[in-house]
Amino acid sequence: MIVALEGLPGAGKTTSARLLADRLGARPLIESTDKHPFLDAVYDDADRHDLQVELAFLVVHFAGWRRVPRDETVVSDFSPGKDLLFAYDMLRGEDLTAFETVFDRLYDGHHRLPDLVLWLDLPPRACLERVRRRGRDFEAKMTLERLERMHALYARHREALGPAVERVELDPDVTREEVVDLLLARLPAEPATTDRAAETP
Repeated sequence: MIVALEGLPGAGKTTSARLLADRLGARPLIESTDKHPFLDAVYDDADRHDLQVELAFLVVHFAGWRRVPRDETVVSDFSPGKDLLFAYDMLRGEDLTAFETVFDRLYDGHHRLPDLVLWLDLPPRACLERVRRRGRDFEAKMTLERLERMHALYARHREALGPAVERVELDPDVTREEVVDLLLARLPAEPATTDRAAETP
């Protein structure tokens, strides 16, 4: 079983994925954002090369996803479908067609989407406050407007994330342990476990 956590930057995907995997004895799959070659331009709308940025995310995500074992329980802090979702927002015309072609080619023969996606729906303003507190340079130009737009994307195109998407509404004051309890309650059954761990290369 492959469970993916999704949501806005600052929603707690990576922390929750690690904690949930630990509680399940499962394999965590963690996005390696630092390997993105155009990271500084991701939230700089004045200096974005949209097709390059979205293709780079696609390749970085696929590098980890193609190694996901299908016979183990895996908890990921992203779904490959997110790349399609953001492409629908950022790309148009021939650029979108090119992106979809590459996506289909890369994931041909692979299970493209997780079995279950848990959407950590923390309000955009709370996400922005968390992003500012953690102080990552590439997120410095993130705005509330951008996060609200991204939130609307999740609401409008959640089917792109996977065949089963569960919205987990979060209060800004919720603790890490409480989030994991909420996520565990959304799992359909107790999955098999493994003591191995994975990171995206």
